[in-house]
This record gives sequence, structure tokens and C-alpha cells, in this order.
Amino acid sequence: MNLASTLTDGFAERSNLDQDTINLGSQLLFLDTVVLEIPSNMILQKLGPRKWIFSQILFFGLVGTLQILITNRADYLASRLCLGLAESGYIPRSIYTISTWYTSRKRTRRVAVFFIGMFGGNALSPLLASGILKLSGRHGLRDWQWLFLLEGLFTFLCERIVLFLVAWITWGDEAVGWEGSGGI
Repeated sequence: MNLASTLTDGFAERSNLDQDTINLGSQLLFLDTVVLEIPSNMILQKLGPRKWIFSQILFFGLVGTLQILITNRADYLASRLCLGLAESGYIPRSIYTISTWYTSRKRTRRVAVFFIGMFGGNALSPLLASGILKLSGRHGLRDWQWLFLLEGLFTFLCERIVLFLVAWITWGDEAVGWEGSGGI
């Protein structure tokens, strides 16, 4: 969603990217996500949800933040590939993890909240971007750089919050599953 917002504000022109490059980057992100879906979930089974989910959130935040350094086609395409890697297996991994935490009676509500949060974030993103894009020129950063920087920093913040909540939820015997998850 943030890429769409930056494109409406001239990101492509300022980074010397043509429409074919933007389209290729989008396709590489989705190709990466689809091709790596199964390997990502195999790693989830090997490492456990705690280690794998948090490492991918950190990687996504790092790549998201480093997008402020995009200056050419190669930078843009590399960032799209890395974001695809970070997103691979996201939905099945999340549903699987929810299924290990909650009984079947409570699982449906948790999955619904997950999807509401995911789609709600997509709805909120352009509204936030419209304000963030007005920061252009402050501290030497362009508008789109502010958007990528704040998105990446927000991802790091969310990772810390989720890490805390997972530790809190799984404290003691209240959680279902997590045997062999490898811990944090």
C-alpha cells in the first residue's frame, strides 16, 4: 500500500524508474511470496513459530526501512525481492500459529480478528501516507523516504509488541500447543 502512495507522489520519476520496472518489481514480490510459501512453512515447522515469525518481521522491518536508500532500478528490484522473501508464508504461517495457541472453539474469532487487522491496515495505510508524504524536505529526506522510514520503524515497534504479547500469552500452561516450537 505504501508503494502505491509513493507512486502517486512521484517516487518513480524521482528514482528514475519507469512503469515497466515498477510492474516487474511488483511481480517479483508476488513471485517470491508464492515460490517461497512452502519452504517458508517448512522452516516454520523446523524452527518453530516464535523464532521464524519474529525473524521474518525483523527482516521485513529492515528491508522496509532500507527502502529510503533506493536510487535506481537495481535497488528497487532488490527491495521487492527481499520484501517477497519476508512476506512468504505469512497467511498460512499465521493461521497455523493461531491454531496452535487456541482451542477450535476460540480459533474462528482469532482468525477473523487477524483478517480484520490485515485488511484494516490496508485501509488505514493510504490515510496515514497522505499525512506522512507532507514531511518532504525535513531533515533532508524526501516524502517517499519518510514513508518508507516510518513504515520500517513502525514494523520494528510492532515486532516488539507482538514479541511481548506472545511471551505473555504463552506464559504458563494457558496456551495450547507450542511443543517443540524451539522457544524465542
